[in-house]
Amino acid sequence: MDDELLRAGVRGAVPPWGDVVAIVGIAALALLAAVTSAVALGLTVVYDVVGRLPTAEAFPRNPLLSVCLAAAGLLILRRDCRHGVGWVLLIVGVAFGDIGLVGVLRNLHYLHVPAGDVFTFRFEKILNQASIYAKDGGLVLLPLWLPAGRLASRFSQITVAAVFTVYAAYLTLYVTYCLHAPTPDWDPHDHHPLWDHLGELVIWMSRTLSVVITVRLALRIRHSSGLMRRQLGVLGVFLVCYAVYWGVMITDMVGQEIGNFSNPTWLDFATGGPTALGLALMPASALARDDLTRRDRMLGRLLVTVGLGLGLLASYCALFAVGQTVYHGTPATSAAFAAALSVLALRPLAAFLWRAVDWLFYGRRAGPYQAVRALAGRLRERSGADEIAVSVCHTVVEQLGLPMAVLKANTRNGPRSLACVGDPAHTAVQCDLSLQHHGEIVGELAVACRPGYTELDARDRSVLEALSYQVAPVVAALRLREDLRASRERVVTAREEERRRLRRDLHDGMGPALAGIRLRLETAALRLGPDSAAKELIGQAVEQTAATLRDVRRITDDLRPSEVDDLGLSAALEQLASRLSSPQTHIAITVPRQLPSLPAATEVAAYRIAAEALTNVIKHAQADRAELRMRAAGTWLELDVVDNGAGIALPGRAPGIGCRSMTERAEEIGGHCTIAPAPAGGTAVRVRLPSQLP
Repeated sequence: MDDELLRAGVRGAVPPWGDVVAIVGIAALALLAAVTSAVALGLTVVYDVVGRLPTAEAFPRNPLLSVCLAAAGLLILRRDCRHGVGWVLLIVGVAFGDIGLVGVLRNLHYLHVPAGDVFTFRFEKILNQASIYAKDGGLVLLPLWLPAGRLASRFSQITVAAVFTVYAAYLTLYVTYCLHAPTPDWDPHDHHPLWDHLGELVIWMSRTLSVVITVRLALRIRHSSGLMRRQLGVLGVFLVCYAVYWGVMITDMVGQEIGNFSNPTWLDFATGGPTALGLALMPASALARDDLTRRDRMLGRLLVTVGLGLGLLASYCALFAVGQTVYHGTPATSAAFAAALSVLALRPLAAFLWRAVDWLFYGRRAGPYQAVRALAGRLRERSGADEIAVSVCHTVVEQLGLPMAVLKANTRNGPRSLACVGDPAHTAVQCDLSLQHHGEIVGELAVACRPGYTELDARDRSVLEALSYQVAPVVAALRLREDLRASRERVVTAREEERRRLRRDLHDGMGPALAGIRLRLETAALRLGPDSAAKELIGQAVEQTAATLRDVRRITDDLRPSEVDDLGLSAALEQLASRLSSPQTHIAITVPRQLPSLPAATEVAAYRIAAEALTNVIKHAQADRAELRMRAAGTWLELDVVDNGAGIALPGRAPGIGCRSMTERAEEIGGHCTIAPAPAGGTAVRVRLPSQLP
């Protein structure tokens, strides 16, 4: 038995064959990227290629990008060896390494270094062309695997299959031509016009796909939610890099087609490397781990650094070109002019980038004053206490970009929720901030961390503390209101419970007792003779007893609706609707047969509000149909009365006493009642009453 368990454990510890093959493939690709990049960098340093050729041509950009792309792919594949994004980045990294190695060998050949002829020209052409198409195909299709690492849609699967088929067919023909090339300078594009047009179509295929995929990714980012939204939100920076990278490629192709000119070398040098690096770092940053708390801080610094470098480089090149073109200065003068102005722009550009990155990840937390000002404006515009609490939560959610905020007050009966804004599904990771007023903790502001976060950072807490100084006095006032409302609820609950007890005692005790006394008096009167003097006195006692019995019945009916106690709330509402229904106004009713045990105050409020709402329909709505619906939803009893009448917005008509009484009846036991136009016309009275009272 032990041997069988041991063998089963060993089998469970061995990864499946698919994972073994994937791990071997990952190791082989990573080794290939590392070797080609190391050889290219080593040859560049040993033969001082950068010092002997122009920087834009000699700088080993592609080997460096190969290392970064391969490392990003390995970072993703370390968590999931079958993640499509990691595989694409690793393959593109290998392609960049091959392109870099071929470029270095061509530079060495140009410098007449023997190491530049280590490969035959045919193999060099084939390797370079295959690597270029692997790079273009991988980078253009990379967003289709984001963020799950699988081709989930049919569009993605068909697109990948079509691109792979076209590239494979084209490269097969290209290899055939290269194997028969007579000289190193021979190019099939120059000897076969049809081949030249075919090559342009293949190149334009990737450019056109980049536009379509950019639009799709932008729509996905807009309509996503939760952790995927946070991941795709970071990938919004990826989208910018993706659009810039392919935008430069498209402008270069358009320039060659229309005016026979290409992009400046410095533009390709300044945009190609940083944007390709962004295409690697953004997915790795978003997908490498689920805890994004510290990732965003690192990513923010990286974005500011890269943006600052690109901005300074672009401004320097532009100012240098202006100095050379407009003022016709010497290169040294133009360089000094461009450097001085670029340094002056360093500080404002860095501040702008920090604010932009902070807003991208965290909303408007970079400006605590603006958040406090927005809160003050909301509080000034709101009048109701419930609206004030909701405004506080709305400000936190909108200004800081947090998924949820809950405002609570510490009442005499314990914490009580005043308002909740956002998605309740994000309560797993929650942070509470105490609200103090005059040295007393009057409540707390609970916020949910952003999806993928485990805590709030210091800047989030500083903004929340600034808001708490404004919120604490408001919560202190709302706490007094909640205490008053809780006291009123207890009074109303006690009153209705006492009325139910009194009605039960009067109806079941005093009523039958008085009826029995009356019966005995009538029996005694029958036994007396017609001339007996006591008979008249007994008759008077019978009449007084009957009058007292009628008073008792009237008192019991005034204490509570008799139908509710005799029939139950559901049957009482059905009887009410049947009594008020007429040929002119048909009343349909939908109520559950069995209701949970309800407090007396809830039963009375539901019946009285339904009676008042239906009476308003009969008297004022001019409706031919109304519907009463009641249902139990958790700790609430929901009641709706909807008609198809003229509505409540008739000219010259203001809400009457009946509308106010319905609202007051609901609020005095902790519920609420809204009276508003129905979506299909008419009026809708919607009531929520607590099914459990303190």
